[in-house]
Amino acid sequence: MSEPTTPADALSDRLDALARVAELGTDRLPGDAIEAARNVLCRARGRRALSMDHTVVALAGSTGSGKSSLFNAISGIDLSTVGSRRPTTGMVHACVWGMDGATELLDWLEVPEQHRVARDTVLDTAPSPLTGLVLLDLPDHDSAEESHRKEVDRLIDVVDVLVWVVDPQKYADRVVHEEFLQPMAAHSGVVVALNQVDRLGEADVSACVTDLQRLLAEDGLPDALVVRTSATGDPGVQELTAVLVELVQSRQAATDRLLADVTAACQALGAYQDGGRPAAGVASAARDELLTALVDSSGVTTLGDAVSATTRRRGLAFTAWPPIWLARRLRKSPSLRLPGGEELSGLASGQAPVAAPVLLAHVDAALRTVSDTSSAELPPPWPALVRTASRARADELVDVIDEVLAAADVATVKVPASWWVLRLLHWAALLAMVAGVVLAVVGAVTSGGFLLGAVLAGGGLLVGLGGHALGRAAATKAARRRGEELVGTLRDEIARSVREYVLEPVENELDVYSEIGRELTAARG
Repeated sequence: MSEPTTPADALSDRLDALARVAELGTDRLPGDAIEAARNVLCRARGRRALSMDHTVVALAGSTGSGKSSLFNAISGIDLSTVGSRRPTTGMVHACVWGMDGATELLDWLEVPEQHRVARDTVLDTAPSPLTGLVLLDLPDHDSAEESHRKEVDRLIDVVDVLVWVVDPQKYADRVVHEEFLQPMAAHSGVVVALNQVDRLGEADVSACVTDLQRLLAEDGLPDALVVRTSATGDPGVQELTAVLVELVQSRQAATDRLLADVTAACQALGAYQDGGRPAAGVASAARDELLTALVDSSGVTTLGDAVSATTRRRGLAFTAWPPIWLARRLRKSPSLRLPGGEELSGLASGQAPVAAPVLLAHVDAALRTVSDTSSAELPPPWPALVRTASRARADELVDVIDEVLAAADVATVKVPASWWVLRLLHWAALLAMVAGVVLAVVGAVTSGGFLLGAVLAGGGLLVGLGGHALGRAAATKAARRRGEELVGTLRDEIARSVREYVLEPVENELDVYSEIGRELTAARG
């Protein structure tokens, strides 16, 4: 993205970034911080849609500070009532230099029509250096009427420049500093008018100005401009008027105020993001620990061992030399069935091993490790958000893993070609041994063929025993491979489920955290 060329362009970019932060932070960050950001966005949209050729300056102060007198002195006419108490209406008064385009702005400010005066139509239409000024006289902030105080609060939030009028007696008022000036610390467009200085000597005025500047620095406003004013005597309002002329002619006050509002909103949101530093993500060690915990707690290894044992048992039965198999069967059961005669689609017990349910306690421990290690260096509320994300679909994960285990093919024992070769070899050896025995017996009786029969019988016996040993080795190897394949398949399925139901939600929260950091950095400018 190209660098903004004007303050207005910079404001647009920063508002876009702040809007993205507010969008991402909804339901994640504290509601008051998000609400403050949304209020800034709303004010910015409203203000920028209106005349940016006008500068809205508000005179604010307490009862008796003389702000209404200043308002009248600057405008050159008596527009606002002067007294120790505000009018009971509590309404703002406005004097406008250059009404063209200001009506909609005054409507947005909610200034009653009867309290609006066009300065250039009252006296003359000659060009004025103040053309473009919308000067507001606010109700007293310390009014006994709550509606007056609310009106002050509302307008302070939306005006372009705030001129706080204080008098030598109450310039250090705690309420003024704590409730109004300190919250404006991010704003450069704050002017403080020390009014009624004509009542003091020059030394006292200088002392008041010095002390007031000290208080403003403590409020976070070291650059706030302090001007000396008097509505009835020297030095008059020339210094303040000169400041207003400069503000009006720059046409930047509205943009500067909104930029300051964005900065203030970013400062509030910055407490929930570590300086724009992105999240580190889920560590591979935590991923492996979670997967291992789920595999172990779900009984995958036990299931693999059971399948391996069943495969070996079936393999031994299928590749056993018939005489040995028959001898073992006779010891265990009177039923006579040749090896391999039973169907190979079931385990020896006739049932598949039952997969153990996933233990939620083990899952929780592993999930806690993932969330804690992923968010250990993040500021609140992100550790809690990451922890919630890691558990949000835990029940679904448990169900999916149970379904994976239940659907696992644990019953089928595939017969490799080598087993069939061994079986043929066994039968050939058995036939050779039987034929040899018969030939030897006949030869012994007839005195012919005994030696050949003995060799044939012995050879058949040796081949049968050797084939039986090979069969045991083949069955053991196939069983181990079958168990490992099943465990590997189930582990891969569980890993995919962990990715979908745990890691992706966690990484999504971490990505949001990182994106908020990037957008906050952009919003700060």
